[in-house]
Amino acid sequence: MKIKVLRVDEITVYQYPERITSLMAFMQLVNAAKGRFIPLYRYDTKNCVPPYYIEEEKTYTYVNFSGVHTVEEEEIHVLSKAEYDARLSDLIETKCIYCVHNEDDMKDTDLKSYRDNLCLDGNCFFFEEI
Repeated sequence: MKIKVLRVDEITVYQYPERITSLMAFMQLVNAAKGRFIPLYRYDTKNCVPPYYIEEEKTYTYVNFSGVHTVEEEEIHVLSKAEYDARLSDLIETKCIYCVHNEDDMKDTDLKSYRDNLCLDGNCFFFEEI
């Protein structure tokens, strides 16, 4: 599913709060909060490569925007862990077999070793063709 989210200080990605659908509406909420904390869901990047994120790995957090420098809107893809893993497995079978860093015995291992390098769009930080 493709959704609009907030990128804060060019690093952290947050889901819009319920009933907020635009950056302008969100900034009005921030200004009305007057330095208080705002509850948001943060998308984690530990087991995925942006712009693809795993729904089950978002965390509920409270953010104080008084020290924030930038807030931008962007679109990301949010998938269930099962769907993310299925798509990653398909990519491993079609792309990684042509990479010098791929080892035959890694095909049956946990997908964790691929999650932070191989993006679901097919780009890999370490890909070197055989």
